[in-house]
Amino acid sequence: MRDTVSIKPVIHPRYKFVVAHPHREADGSRVRRKTYFNTKQEAKAFAAEREAELASHGAKHAHVDDDERTALIHFRSWREGQADAPSLLDLISEAIAARERIEIRCTVRELIDARLQHGERAGLSARHLGDLDYRLRHFTKSFGDRQAASLTTEEITQWLYKRKGSAQSFVNNKRVIGSVFSLGIKLGKLTVNPVARVSSPKVTRAAPAILAPTQLHKLLSLAPERLRPMLVLQAFAGLRRAEAERIHWSHIHLDGKSPFVELPSAVTKTNRRRVIELPANALEWLKPLAAGTTALGYGTDKYRTDLEHTAESAGIEWSANLLRHSYGSYRLAQIKNAAQVAEEMGNSAQVVRTHYQNLVRPEAIAEYWSVTPERITGKVLAFPRRANRKAS
Repeated sequence: MRDTVSIKPVIHPRYKFVVAHPHREADGSRVRRKTYFNTKQEAKAFAAEREAELASHGAKHAHVDDDERTALIHFRSWREGQADAPSLLDLISEAIAARERIEIRCTVRELIDARLQHGERAGLSARHLGDLDYRLRHFTKSFGDRQAASLTTEEITQWLYKRKGSAQSFVNNKRVIGSVFSLGIKLGKLTVNPVARVSSPKVTRAAPAILAPTQLHKLLSLAPERLRPMLVLQAFAGLRRAEAERIHWSHIHLDGKSPFVELPSAVTKTNRRRVIELPANALEWLKPLAAGTTALGYGTDKYRTDLEHTAESAGIEWSANLLRHSYGSYRLAQIKNAAQVAEEMGNSAQVVRTHYQNLVRPEAIAEYWSVTPERITGKVLAFPRRANRKAS
């Protein structure tokens, strides 16, 4: 039998052209079959498909049964009027891939549990794990019982936009959810990450608030003694509040030629050890308060209460990371080395440049690093007097 495809005009009450082509029956036998068409254009298209099949796969794939023919006709009807219609091959490939994804049984809840366990094994800090759990808990409420492979990019996009928050919150939620699906791929539970195709809104970064030297002096002067060391380390060494809460006085080395504070890897957000030299004015604040090996921090609620009261007394509108932002801004202005500031703060140089560059007036640089318990730029600023207590 000839493995060729031919087109001929035909005298027929309903059709005008016939395509003769190889065909394999259900029992495996090969025959030559004729297929009729109304127009020569349809006949040519059909013949081209048969020839392509013969060239790629041989005569064994030349057979097209009734269901397949119906599917082809349905595709052609749908394609009419579509400006950018995908090819039949692309549609079939996408449908097969979707079917294969769904056949892998794994719920969103199971993947999220695996992500949290993976974070614990990786040694993420309790704060980092808490943030993961908080963000993923809401995603679980919406999709926990769904098969992970069935979620689409559009569904996840709509969910992210329904969450209230800033553009940065959108990006943060997207990153955390994306990490779940990325882990699913590594575990062989998924073949694609639908979050990878989610478009993020533009994040506009406003310049962070920082303190003027006189504001910082007033804040430190009014702070209770047990709060003051934590504020000093944030303002003059760039520690995060959580890092300051976790260290002990034994980590603060006030003597020697180059006093410094050491942050063990278990204390830092990035799980990387840091050592930051302490400037002279920080020593003046810390030395009268040093207390052996005890911890600096105390309960979060009490810390927040003391800080809010102190900021209010100093006339300062408080915002998160205000002291750390102040350190980054004045330190970068002082040494003009983003890489070194990034190393001290446990960030990247790009983050330092993005957040802290060009925020400080030149005349304020020296003033900031001259903030001491008694003096600021040569002016004596006394502590508030404490009420005298009578001996009992």
